Amino acid sequence: MSISKKQIALVVAGNAFEWLDFVVYASLSSVLTKLFFPNTDFNSGLLMTLAIFSMSFLARPIGGLIFGHLGDAYGRRLALYTSGGVLAFTSIAIALMPTYETLGVAAPIILLLVRVIQSIAIGGEYPALVTYLIESSPANKRGFYGTFAQISTTGGVLLATLVMMGLNSWLTSEQILSWGWRLPFGIGFITLLICLYYRFKLLETLEFQAARQKLTHFKKAPVKEAFTQHYRTILFIFIMIMAPAVVFYTYNISGQMLVKRLPVSDEVKLWLPVFNAILLTGLMPVCGLLIDRLGWQKVMGSGFILAIIAGTPIYYIMQQPSLVALLSAQLLWAVIAALILSCVPISLVDSTEVSTRTTVLAISYNLCLVLFGGFTPTINLMLNSYNPVMPGVYVSVVSLISLLCITRFSPQTYTQQLQRA
Repeated sequence: MSISKKQIALVVAGNAFEWLDFVVYASLSSVLTKLFFPNTDFNSGLLMTLAIFSMSFLARPIGGLIFGHLGDAYGRRLALYTSGGVLAFTSIAIALMPTYETLGVAAPIILLLVRVIQSIAIGGEYPALVTYLIESSPANKRGFYGTFAQISTTGGVLLATLVMMGLNSWLTSEQILSWGWRLPFGIGFITLLICLYYRFKLLETLEFQAARQKLTHFKKAPVKEAFTQHYRTILFIFIMIMAPAVVFYTYNISGQMLVKRLPVSDEVKLWLPVFNAILLTGLMPVCGLLIDRLGWQKVMGSGFILAIIAGTPIYYIMQQPSLVALLSAQLLWAVIAALILSCVPISLVDSTEVSTRTTVLAISYNLCLVLFGGFTPTINLMLNSYNPVMPGVYVSVVSLISLLCITRFSPQTYTQQLQRA
């Protein structure tokens, strides 16, 4: 039995609200600075607010280990449900959290602890989501179904952008500072509760159940087995998704960095990030259909080749003070990003074995995201200060490394398992 459309929506919604929280926290950093670090100068307080954001990001690999173990030892459904529950708890905790005015120095410490717990859950949400989604999909539509994991990511960014636009349009700065900043986190909590109710009704994937009965090497300690027997796969996945991580973050920040220079109204500038998110989200399912026809290696490889060739020219085009030039560059960027990012879920599952899939996937994915995702904005900013087109060169170099990885070392274990079945 394959997963239904309704179940897909409920499964991926948790990941979407992970990214809603991610973008909202970053967008409200100035407000949170005033609320949790009022006794420091603004720049120092903002630095500490963003430090909480970065430090919590580092906890993702821990979540990968915890929820990877749950997914492989006890089932994908349990890992998915548990990670969603922790996300819901942390969302309401932030929404109701007392500020410095009430708790003093304890307030930012509690905020950090909650963000760390939230990041641990986030480290388990995506691996559990990808594994459950693709293992539950029809054999001939695995690429298409897998893209919904990525659609939930870009959709979460889009939703967060719209929520912040609405917040700034409907409330004054004083209202946002007083109570409005809590609303997005409260919305996330309510939505996650609804998703959890329906997630509880999900059945375990047939692939996991069948493999559990058939295979004799399911371990009680999948983390140990992952590091001792599948370290080559962990390294392969890490290198393979270096480029997707860099491309995703670069795509989302490139337009925002350059749109400020355009001679257009502030309203147009506000809607450009929405345009970028809609464009990328709309291209994902199309790429999913291509994956099922051509295979993810060809589709992802095509994206890498385009990134290698067009990385520097895209940034050159974006230097032109023209809205048409920026939109053209972002359109090409969106095609490259869609080709690459749409393949991430299916490539992760294809490269791992059933008995340790969630664990191996979580370890490699989270480590790569921390190193090549979390630091990409900083790297791009440094490169841009040296030369405005250098971020494009960075994208091209990383894409070349990932391309060589998938063309020479792709394991394709899922295909081999199907042939043996």
